[in-house]
Amino acid sequence: MEDGDTLDLRVAPVRRTIRGRQYLMYGYNDQYPGPLIRAPRGSTVLVQVRNEIPQGTTVHWHGVRLDNRFDGVPGLTQPPIEPGETFTYEVQVP
Repeated sequence: MEDGDTLDLRVAPVRRTIRGRQYLMYGYNDQYPGPLIRAPRGSTVLVQVRNEIPQGTTVHWHGVRLDNRFDGVPGLTQPPIEPGETFTYEVQVP
């Protein structure tokens, strides 16, 4: 990604087989784990998250310092993204 780019993430159920057993889990863009996001230092990227699971959700960004309103702790730093809703995170790459 480059400065100013937008990544669209769709949170939805995915099926994965692990050690011969099939599991239903939540993933991003049909992936589990979700995609690796790379961007140059100092850039700002937008991550638009659409919730297609039957409950509220957020994205918590481990290892990235963000404005508190984008930290992804539901009920504390932001309301959950409800089913069918979209939320845009602004990620400034340190």
